[in-house]
Amino acid sequence: MNRAALDELQMHGQDIPWLLQHWATHKPDHPALAWDPPEGNGRQWTYAELLDATHGLAVGLRDRGLRVGDKVLIHAENSPEMLVAWLACATLGAVAVTTNTRSVVAEIAYFAAHAGCVAAVADASYADAVAQAAPTLEWIAVTPGSVEGSRAAMRCSCPGVNGASGSVARKLSLDIYGSFEWLTCCSSCPTETCIASVSGRG
Repeated sequence: MNRAALDELQMHGQDIPWLLQHWATHKPDHPALAWDPPEGNGRQWTYAELLDATHGLAVGLRDRGLRVGDKVLIHAENSPEMLVAWLACATLGAVAVTTNTRSVVAEIAYFAAHAGCVAAVADASYADAVAQAAPTLEWIAVTPGSVEGSRAAMRCSCPGVNGASGSVARKLSLDIYGSFEWLTCCSSCPTETCIASVSGRG
């Protein structure tokens, strides 16, 4: 199809990031997302708030090195964080590879390998499975919740901590429902160097 014909299509250029920006501009205070969890308090986001959350996470993903065309495994339950992660990937031009949380390690490994994923976003309860399934991922971002229940650790080339077992999670100020937590090898490690490999500690 030639460019002139393509430009005449009604939805040409109106992708998901464009639509989110459009409604955040024209109806900033209109409800866009309502979260009613089985337990705990729910919350509602306006289009403006959803756009802010999406852009905040997109900046964090970009700063972690994510680029156009990169594949990101998203292994998380239905939640605001999962949705915002998907929207943030779309905003950057990255590809969100969403997977079924009932998948076993071998299946997650297949998804990550065949899609060519370079990173992942996972619920804390699934971080170990993702780390075991895809040891070559550059990083894993863990959705809100304590990472103490996860043994996933990054092995980095930082002096003196290569393969260290005392890994910690560094939190970035990406407030969505809580905050995303970036699994890094140590509190002093520059995030841009934490890209060696991810493995589950026994």
